[in-house]
Amino acid sequence: MTTRRDPRWVILLETGEYSIVGRNREPDQDDIARFEAALDRESRAGWLAVMDRSEYAPGTPEIMMVRPLRTPTTLFEQAVTAFRVRCAIKDS
Repeated sequence: MTTRRDPRWVILLETGEYSIVGRNREPDQDDIARFEAALDRESRAGWLAVMDRSEYAPGTPEIMMVRPLRTPTTLFEQAVTAFRVRCAIKDS
């Protein structure tokens, strides 16, 4: 059985938390400016990324980095690992 791909645009934070910010179109520069302003207000940083399918689909979604938002102090791979840990906890 193949998993249906249902990509979505997300903001992945350094902690592995994420927020879905779109599904049908790529965020434009105005969207990105709003995302960065919101992160700045919270003193947070992360990445604009694409998640390959729903977080509720079987298995763990893959996340591909598009660009950093603000200046993350951790590596993208560390945030993805934290995300996967969160998914594993949710699935257990």
